[in-house]
Amino acid sequence: MVATGLASITGTVIQAVLTIAVTGAPGFVAGFRGLIDQEFLRSLARFKMDCLTPCLIFATFGSRLTLERLGRVWPLVVWSCVQLCTGVVVSAFLARANASAEWARPGSVVLPRLLELAVCFQNIGAFSLPMLQTLCQADGIFGGRDAQSCFEDGALMVFGYHVPWDLAMWTQGYSCLQALAALQKPSEGALASVQVAALLPDPRGLPAQRRPTKFPRHLLQRLTLQVQACGRARNPIFAAMTLGMLVGLMPPLRQLFFGAGAPLEPVGAGLKRVGGIVPVLALQMLSGTLGCASRQLLRLEPSKS
Repeated sequence: MVATGLASITGTVIQAVLTIAVTGAPGFVAGFRGLIDQEFLRSLARFKMDCLTPCLIFATFGSRLTLERLGRVWPLVVWSCVQLCTGVVVSAFLARANASAEWARPGSVVLPRLLELAVCFQNIGAFSLPMLQTLCQADGIFGGRDAQSCFEDGALMVFGYHVPWDLAMWTQGYSCLQALAALQKPSEGALASVQVAALLPDPRGLPAQRRPTKFPRHLLQRLTLQVQACGRARNPIFAAMTLGMLVGLMPPLRQLFFGAGAPLEPVGAGLKRVGGIVPVLALQMLSGTLGCASRQLLRLEPSKS
């Protein structure tokens, strides 16, 4: 009996994975044949992150988050914080363990810092929603639940996990990326080195003239940069999370946007419809990036001079 049930679930999951592969095939083919390029994908990613994903997040939190569901979401928030802290520790260990490597030699700041950021902030948003949507549409996995409500409840759990990740990424992580980009500009290199060291405090790899000044001026620099980093939390995704949680946890506000007879029901329904294309679009972007990379690896595209 158990073996039969396990075989049934395994077959359903395999079918779901194959469905995702077929769904992502157009993006891969377009990238591989050169119909789309990385520049187009970057613009599309920005449009998705700034416009489409916030609509899905607001609609999900606003329509599904309640005090009862909050009790099921908060363990994921705690686990997300634990993973972020683990990423910080692991990335610091890797940077120190490879301090003698050529890519981590003194003066080579960018690559070690990028490694730390990559370990801390994995790409958790590109694949989870398409997989969730496909599994919710498969029969026999979630006890015959309606596919739409299954997806919305699952997206609530996914975005609940995202809260600490997005807060850290769009403040500390984004500030570090901006400083690392500025390191490539000779006119901003010295200031950017101080910013990187203050945001990811391990200045051993910086040239002596670019290391942050000692206490108390270093402390003031660190506090200033941290305040500036927190100011970047006003990005569309985190704003949508905050507003969505506010609407979801306050029934009078939720009843304005969601539910039968809501005064602003067209707004809530429109946001849901706009956000509903995010899973498929994210999968096309992911497979399109893979297709472009495969094309370049096979040298089907002339290298740009």
